[in-house]
Amino acid sequence: MNIVILGATGLVGHSLWRSWRRRGWNVLGTARSREFPGIERLDIQDGAALRDLLRRAQPEITVLAASNPNVDFCERDPAQTREINVEATLDVARAVSEVGGTLVFFSSDYVFDGSRPYFVENDPVAPLNEYGRQKAEAERGVARLAPRYLILRISGVFGWELARKNFVLQILDRAHEKNQIKVARDLWYHPTYAPNLAGVLEGLFASGARGVYHAAGADEFSRFDFAVEIARCFSLDERRIEPARFQDILGVAPRPARSSLRSVRLDPSAQNGLCGARDGLLDMRRTQGEWVQYLEEYGVATKGIGGGA
Repeated sequence: MNIVILGATGLVGHSLWRSWRRRGWNVLGTARSREFPGIERLDIQDGAALRDLLRRAQPEITVLAASNPNVDFCERDPAQTREINVEATLDVARAVSEVGGTLVFFSSDYVFDGSRPYFVENDPVAPLNEYGRQKAEAERGVARLAPRYLILRISGVFGWELARKNFVLQILDRAHEKNQIKVARDLWYHPTYAPNLAGVLEGLFASGARGVYHAAGADEFSRFDFAVEIARCFSLDERRIEPARFQDILGVAPRPARSSLRSVRLDPSAQNGLCGARDGLLDMRRTQGEWVQYLEEYGVATKGIGGGA
């Protein structure tokens, strides 16, 4: 399999890059700013450079994992974030249509408004915040511009990460603080373990699937309950985790109260490959030493629980 991953140093992109390289696939990864051995520098907003790379690589699959997922920053500066989350995404779709192959685009549970207990692929989108609006617009553009595409809506992705931005690593990094860690008790979702996504996509590639799919973890949690589970799995003091109302602790962007994703399109084997949050956390703990060793082998400085920059 010949694959290009745009955004290969982020949580999802790097997890895919590692997994598929271990399988022996020909994987070319790119990143805009973070340097990592074996990953090329590319700004996907540079259309000429993007097309040169795709023509050189001739990928069967192009995975777009590059975006700005900072929900509050999107709300504060929609013009700037739109450049990467919408305009660059649409140009990638155009470039893939010119070169050929399938485009994989990652969308979000935030395209929904939280008005239902859960959402499936054919439910109408109704985003509450700018990030969700940008993702919904990008979905429409990908479907219009890319002859062959997969849109994977994901939710609360976690795992070992170079930049330590995901919710689990934020909780672990705050474990040494003396203050209580306040976490929203009234936001519900399905946390998704990043390494599971490679297997889901492999099944979709093998079946020749097209269109929109939901890929989210097996269990629904409030953010507070998930934070408590993190503390338990890593033997931290769960009494430090304090429940709070979303409106009292989070930023400027509104969030859907319940953004739980379910799939009516993934086959049972793919759904079984999406583990529950506790199993994902226990696997993180089991592979913690392996991750630190991996970072050291690639010359990446380590800090905090599990290391990372």
